[in-house]
Amino acid sequence: MLVDYNEPNSRTIGSLTLTPGVNQVDKDKWDGLLAAGYKKSVDALIDEGVITIIEDSRVNVALVKKTYDLKILEQWLDEAKGPLKGAIKKQIEVMTQDHNKED
Repeated sequence: MLVDYNEPNSRTIGSLTLTPGVNQVDKDKWDGLLAAGYKKSVDALIDEGVITIIEDSRVNVALVKKTYDLKILEQWLDEAKGPLKGAIKKQIEVMTQDHNKED
């Protein structure tokens, strides 16, 4: 499952650490956290808009632009078409570009 974390810092909930942007989370791990007593805290974060649960079928260009996990982007690239595929390639390029390269 995908979780969009909308804060500039990392956050740990139990044994799960969310980083800014889109995070891929194992559904069983997520359900385990909720069952382990974090449901009230997670629900509050969802209500406040700090985290958003994303359905995989809702991948769009805006979501791609706030995804910083290459693994997720590469998975999306395999199935993407048209403008979405171009946006994913651009995001991967931006993230893998060597900004410290000396001429």
